[in-house]
Amino acid sequence: MIRVKADVPKCEGHANCMLSAPDLFDLDADDSVIVLRPEIEESHRGRAHEAVLSYPVNAVWLEDEK
Repeated sequence: MIRVKADVPKCEGHANCMLSAPDLFDLDADDSVIVLRPEIEESHRGRAHEAVLSYPVNAVWLEDEK
């Protein structure tokens, strides 16, 4: 499993992650990121990684479960 993490205070509400992976990310009423699926299967790594790379302020990232 892979953990999907977010630094909510760092989020600026650009929504790039949500546009890249709408099943993994959303925005709340304050336009801050919400991680919809905090753990994902390896098969979703590619899309999740694209969403992370699209994020201009590096407020979302992936962690491999130990």
